[in-house]
Amino acid sequence: MQLHKLRIRNFLGIGEATLTFDKQGLVMVTGINHDSPAASSNGSGKSSLFEAVYYALYGKTKRGINGDAVINLNAKKDGCLVDLEFDKYLIQRYRKDATMGT
Repeated sequence: MQLHKLRIRNFLGIGEATLTFDKQGLVMVTGINHDSPAASSNGSGKSSLFEAVYYALYGKTKRGINGDAVINLNAKKDGCLVDLEFDKYLIQRYRKDATMGT
């Protein structure tokens, strides 16, 4: 399975992010915690990136979070959306997302 693109909106600790995986090779994931600079990269959403891939594939996170609990707390009523493009496929999972009609 070759991942191409991951798009995230209001999922867990991530407000919005788009990652393109084509021809990236080995990638190092780092982060900056803008909410609490004293925390360095802790709580910056690095694990949430991987959780988003898992959520797209299986409908829950690796930690077992599912349903409306995946919606970012700051999103309020905007809901969340995770798109994962790989090979010839696009998986879209969302909760209470206005752009998807629910």
